[in-house]
Amino acid sequence: MIFTSDQATKSQNYQAYLIRLWRSSPDVLWSASAQHTQSGETVFFASLESLFHFLHDQTVASDVSDLRRDD
Repeated sequence: MIFTSDQATKSQNYQAYLIRLWRSSPDVLWSASAQHTQSGETVFFASLESLFHFLHDQTVASDVSDLRRDD
């Protein structure tokens, strides 16, 4: 897929994920998946903490590249 400048900026400023949570029994930790709605890519997580780290990394990485571009 080829992005125009506007589309590339939009994709850096907007990300949408379908988050699914489940557990096999009440005494087991929650598992999760995050499906990127634009690409369809799905990532699976063994814990909610892993999911939160993933989402944090997705947003911090784009913030850092935005700061570098402004220099």
